[in-house]
Amino acid sequence: MKRVFCLFFCCCRLAVAGENDAASPPKNLSAPPVVLALPTNSLRLAPKGALWGQLAVEMRSNWQAPITRASGDLFRYGALRLDWGLAENVSLQIRGALKQILKSGAKTIADDAGDFSLATVARVLAEGPRRPACGLRIETKLPNTNQDRGIGNNTTDITMSILAAKQFGAALFFSDLGLAILSAPRQSNDQNDALVYGLGVLWNLNKAWQLAGEINGFTSPRNQIPLGTEDRSSARLGFSWKLSKVSVEMLVTKGLMPREGDWGITAGLSTQLHFR
Repeated sequence: MKRVFCLFFCCCRLAVAGENDAASPPKNLSAPPVVLALPTNSLRLAPKGALWGQLAVEMRSNWQAPITRASGDLFRYGALRLDWGLAENVSLQIRGALKQILKSGAKTIADDAGDFSLATVARVLAEGPRRPACGLRIETKLPNTNQDRGIGNNTTDITMSILAAKQFGAALFFSDLGLAILSAPRQSNDQNDALVYGLGVLWNLNKAWQLAGEINGFTSPRNQIPLGTEDRSSARLGFSWKLSKVSVEMLVTKGLMPREGDWGITAGLSTQLHFR
């Protein structure tokens, strides 16, 4: 936890220093309008020709590995999210973690790269006075972790979901509901078809501060669930502090199921880069 706080405050100091040193920020660099650390999609997509990027650190206490079921404190360094605006209503997303370490006290239980996923998000219906915006999301999780280390499943998973979002004054409410086809990491020719869900809110306090919260996870109706694909769910609450060139984000996480651990924290910097 101390390492996460130290990294977070160092990022804040660098961001503020950069803000003070720059007389006029580059026109092609700005803070994104949404909180990128939330897994649930808000249907506020990166504009055409723009790139949203975030780099964060995360800590989860008493988290359980999906295959070995070893428990400890999980640290994710270099948690990455990139959103590329292909069109005004279509965005390409990449998510993952460059490094993750599971520790029990001072002992390292496992370390590995994180899972990476590639997704396409399309807003098919714009928001109206009485109707929400609606969209589709298709995601593929790539098998880039080492299954023997236990932190990741090293499987190819497919998620298809329907998105909705509606603005009420300063608050944006959004949801994600769909189906995930999870490959069983230790059982060949088997899979777990799970219901994925997410419900979140973004609240603009003013031009600089934004509150964020969500509940996100997946659950399966099967009685015998394959190892590594068991139900997981967590809740997040935090804020975004928008500067001219970057946003400083910080979220507190509460695991809603034993496998997701007790408490955690995510801290990161995000920015928006325009190429046109």
